[in-house]
Amino acid sequence: MAGGGRISFARRECQATCLPSFDPVGSFRGRNLASDPFKTFSRQKQMFQWVDGLGATEKRSVKYFTFETSVVRSASSSFSSSQEHRRTKRVFLATTLRRFWRHYSIMPALSRHHYELIREGEPCSMYFDLEFAVKHNAGLTAQGDHLVDVVLELTARELLERFGLGIDLGKDVVELDSSTETKWSRHLIIHCGGNSLLASNAHAGAIALSVVNRLFSKLEEDGGDRYRSLLVRNGEGAETPLIDLSVYSRNRTFRIFKSSKFGKHAELRSTSRFVGGDYLKEEAGQVNADQKDKTFFLSSLVCGQCPKEKKLLHCEEVLRVASESKPFNPTSRSNARAGCASAPARIEEGDGHLAKFPLLASFIARTMSPDGQPLGRIRSHVHFVESGTIILNLATNRYCSRIKRQHKSNGVFLVVDCSLGYWWQKCYDPDCRSYRGDPQALPLDVLVEVSEEIQQVAEDEDFLRAIDEIEERHLHCQNKHVVSKY
Repeated sequence: MAGGGRISFARRECQATCLPSFDPVGSFRGRNLASDPFKTFSRQKQMFQWVDGLGATEKRSVKYFTFETSVVRSASSSFSSSQEHRRTKRVFLATTLRRFWRHYSIMPALSRHHYELIREGEPCSMYFDLEFAVKHNAGLTAQGDHLVDVVLELTARELLERFGLGIDLGKDVVELDSSTETKWSRHLIIHCGGNSLLASNAHAGAIALSVVNRLFSKLEEDGGDRYRSLLVRNGEGAETPLIDLSVYSRNRTFRIFKSSKFGKHAELRSTSRFVGGDYLKEEAGQVNADQKDKTFFLSSLVCGQCPKEKKLLHCEEVLRVASESKPFNPTSRSNARAGCASAPARIEEGDGHLAKFPLLASFIARTMSPDGQPLGRIRSHVHFVESGTIILNLATNRYCSRIKRQHKSNGVFLVVDCSLGYWWQKCYDPDCRSYRGDPQALPLDVLVEVSEEIQQVAEDEDFLRAIDEIEERHLHCQNKHVVSKY
């Protein structure tokens, strides 16, 4: 499947009634830039509340971003290491696309650590995060273009069968790369053509899950060798799909064109294979580099321009789960089986103040991590009453026993088994999902305190899914050392 080719699938008759493709550059013209909304926030929730209070026209023009910056650590910091003097701070930004680009385009490369924020419920294009570790997949880097082409082939078939949509590779697909010597990484954005958009990134997650299921079906068929390269090996040597299914969670951040991760130098750049419009190639000699970059930037956004007249595309399995007041989670095995999952009953949530378990709170406060730092402040807790399990979400510490260091982005949490009288550490990082730290005994007085309401412990996929949902709802309470995963 060549980059300049076309997947010649016919669109359904109903799609022919859609308005012409929205011009992303045209909206940059004809307005006073200074009148565009522009405001930064330290909390995601504050940003959403501010935007929701705007008028309808302004609200429709505002997009969400977040970026990472370094600030000097205060003298009162709780970190004991004298070598750490700076910390990473996440800032949230709401503004128009044209004003964002006006400031972003003139920033030094070393200061660009920006992400698009895909707000829950916002219409979006299809997108993929494809990645693997080079050292665990010898020789696979050379097949990078082939891997992307196969993903596009499977996705094209999925979109055709679901919505009657065909993919024009020359106009609908954008491909970016930020690979390094240690990690192969590409982003794909697939626009649905005309004025069609997915209803939200939950629907994008449903499509990604179906594409993965198509992959496994192809592997079971004769001649499935073409698709086998889409199974890569992770750090533990296990096979896993090239497609990262964890990037479809609520209010997800997705790195943008020309940005690098904080502390890294690998920018997200165009591969020049799929650039979201033939005009970028044909007019290369007629437009300047800045105009070309701006046009590509707009095409590379997951939630770019959203016209008034649009056709929203829905996936049935997402609607079915939404009818039960639950978010769709493509990483849940139960969703893969039946399109929905049920959360455990009788969940008691709370903040970091464990009024019901003061001895447990005191024990956690005085316990140290293997790296010599305090185990962490309890940010929030969840009590699964019927299973006799307590989840403690931690702040100020991300130490993981599996990788023997602090996680850079995803947090860690503690599981307290009130029945057996043990506790252990687990992570929200997808790579550590199956890992459980060594169980450690609770002191006798703590065990007596927590063992009053116990039946049995049951840690399954629904249990883990419920933890994910709870963590998403507490994101705005994350400690100041959070760094985005993407």
